[in-house]
Amino acid sequence: MITGFVGLGPGKAGTSWLYHGLRQHSQISMSNIKETYFFTENWSKGIRWYENNFSNNGLLKGEISNRYVFELVKVVERAFLINPHTKFLIFIRDPVERAVSAFLFEKQLGYKGDLNSFINERDLSEFDNRKLLELCRQHIPNKQLYIVSFSNIVKDELTELNNICKYLGVDEFQSLPTIDRNTTKKARSELFSRFGKYIAVKVRYFGYTRFLQYLKNSDLVNNLFFYDQVDNAFKNEIKSEFKKHIPANYYCGLE
Repeated sequence: MITGFVGLGPGKAGTSWLYHGLRQHSQISMSNIKETYFFTENWSKGIRWYENNFSNNGLLKGEISNRYVFELVKVVERAFLINPHTKFLIFIRDPVERAVSAFLFEKQLGYKGDLNSFINERDLSEFDNRKLLELCRQHIPNKQLYIVSFSNIVKDELTELNNICKYLGVDEFQSLPTIDRNTTKKARSELFSRFGKYIAVKVRYFGYTRFLQYLKNSDLVNNLFFYDQVDNAFKNEIKSEFKKHIPANYYCGLE
């Protein structure tokens, strides 16, 4: 098996949008579940384990794992060991918007701290687009790197999706496929949320990726653990606070 492309993350920048979109392409075989983490924590399980995460061996293989970005050099080196022609996708979003989304997602997973705690505990340089792009260009040839712009997704989903298809060397979509979109919700219970995260880790570890994908897509499971989206007033309040802590040069790559 040869990996055709790898989405490096980071999360909250369009990774789920692209994963669900490319899963519907007839020439692409995406991993059965988003985030196999084969090139990091599951590398020791071997290529056979990785192969079992894909359904059709005759198509272009691809995966997206959000945390690859935190071990980018290792991931790129290992992917090149399997296929020196591997293509990579890096996702860029307004750093303040991504920080807001990341905080709300952590709350959804049961994070107990408030916004100030999150800012103090988190290394906000992870939202630095400039640093991320510099690292990519140091280790990935330009012709093997595509920068997925969240703003381009918002502006015209079909055009951005087809630009990615052209980069991957597959046919373009004639119309926009139906794509599941992540929405930020509130956890009904921190205990429930933490339990769900624990179960997801264990299910992924033992390789039951299709079952995990089923759980993640289940309305019953989502309604059990979460309810309604966070209101815009609360989001704007968080956004204003993050703007005080995100330097201007973090916005590189949004032009």
